[in-house]
Amino acid sequence: MIAAAILIALILLVSWLYGRAAIHGLGRLFNATGEKDIRPSIVILIGFCALIFIGQLFSLVMPLGLAAILIVAAGGIAIAWLLNRSSGLKIASIARLPTLGWSLLVLVGLAVLENSTHVPANPDTGIYHAQAIHWLEVYPAVPGLGNLHTRLAFNSSWLALNALFSFSFLGLRSFHLVSAALTLTAGIDFARGAMEWYRGQATIANILRTIFLPLVFFVLGSQLSSPGTDLPVILTLWIGLTAWLDALPEVKGSNSLREIILFAIVVTLVTVKLSAAPVLFLAAWIGLRNLKNPGTVLKLAGLAGVILLPWIVRNIILSGYLIYPLPGIDWFNFDWKIPQVVARTEVLTIQAWARDPGAAVEEVLAKPFLSWLQLWFIEKTANQKLIVLGAAVSPVIFALGLAIGHQAKKLGQERLANLVSGFLTVLLGAVYWLFTAPDIRFGYGFLLALTGMAVLPWTALMDIHAGASAKIFRSILMVGLIAYQLFFLVQSFEAQSIGQRLVLPVDYPQLPSEPCLVGESQAWCAAPEAWTQCWYEPFPCIPTLNDWAETRGEDWRDGFRPK
Repeated sequence: MIAAAILIALILLVSWLYGRAAIHGLGRLFNATGEKDIRPSIVILIGFCALIFIGQLFSLVMPLGLAAILIVAAGGIAIAWLLNRSSGLKIASIARLPTLGWSLLVLVGLAVLENSTHVPANPDTGIYHAQAIHWLEVYPAVPGLGNLHTRLAFNSSWLALNALFSFSFLGLRSFHLVSAALTLTAGIDFARGAMEWYRGQATIANILRTIFLPLVFFVLGSQLSSPGTDLPVILTLWIGLTAWLDALPEVKGSNSLREIILFAIVVTLVTVKLSAAPVLFLAAWIGLRNLKNPGTVLKLAGLAGVILLPWIVRNIILSGYLIYPLPGIDWFNFDWKIPQVVARTEVLTIQAWARDPGAAVEEVLAKPFLSWLQLWFIEKTANQKLIVLGAAVSPVIFALGLAIGHQAKKLGQERLANLVSGFLTVLLGAVYWLFTAPDIRFGYGFLLALTGMAVLPWTALMDIHAGASAKIFRSILMVGLIAYQLFFLVQSFEAQSIGQRLVLPVDYPQLPSEPCLVGESQAWCAAPEAWTQCWYEPFPCIPTLNDWAETRGEDWRDGFRPK
């Protein structure tokens, strides 16, 4: 836990420094003001985006090891020096918080620290996340790596950030604490929103932050110890959504810098996981708002292109496709390109597995929509059914609340536009999720955001009309949040392993594996009792051998290709 606390703090400090630099650069590029109004969570989030870009760029030519982190550290020191010269290193103070506020923050921090040091629980981390990080730590982008194991071509930029901050060169282990750093950022931001509401700042953004706070740990508590890609999509969506509602302009154009930062964040999010693609609706909305300023639109398009470029180049190197697994975008003919039939099968397998895990792909995909949907819903737990049903009725609840609030003149035109665009973004995300890969854990971010936004107008109206009772209502709410955080901490505490975790977090599991040949070179394959999970060691390890793949040379760095 000691090492975890130090490394999480280091990750957040470096991200904050790069975030400050990115915000300053974007402000200069777009001639936008409002840098001092950006919340610390957004500073850290855009810092993550900057480091993701740097990590992907470095990974094209070098491993993400000691040299890479030294360059990043040197950049951070330079940024700190420049900031200190220009405006001083000012970090938001939390010293004047009430006792309830401090209690909530401490419980959030302890919950993150406790759960981030557990054994990684995400099954996909065992199948490919950990191995993908290991490849990033040891080699630059390897041509045709997806031929060795197709999921290694998924190319989540989140794994590059995890590799950058894994500190594997220390020889202790490959640390995987970036998810914990992001969760702590979200938890503090949402707790701060709850405290601001408690103290009378009943903005719709703060109300939504309060709703999201317990959901972070309810949905993602077990994922804090894994470098999985679902968690960053959910938390970035939620932080970004509340910031979008924060950006309701009082003066036209006064919050343009916030919009530009959010634009960069949502474009980056697509490189984390393709299931986040619907958030581009928000980026398009920002572009449409600036149609009267062609220069700004061109700069936004250029910014998106720059953000996506290293990710696209890595896609091409790893799979031979512009985006994998989308075989329809087939512009190249490199010898390492994954066969089209394999890419198509990958898409169909993911879709079928999300609808009915374990069933035959052809059988699942042949079922009519209502037929598989009914079976899919029946197989969900009671909690999951409630989440799905809540999301299903949310458009009606949201529309009614919005209509009443607008009629009562509690919502201005700009406020209405931001609420509607935010809701449409998550609604589009939920629909996209349902028709592509409706695994419930892929959809939590959109589904819970829908329900949260649906009750948002009603909660705001209730708070406005509560009068003198509002303070009592908010106090009860704060006590409830503290009680839940305490319950979660106690429930998730692993007393039996505390001695093992006191200094270092638990390492990746190591399961049985067997030698297997890839061409003329020996790799490792997961043993039958490992259930296709390789985790981090041995390396390189794959769930099963692709008999259609071979090496392109004598070294792993030379890559892989179809036979």
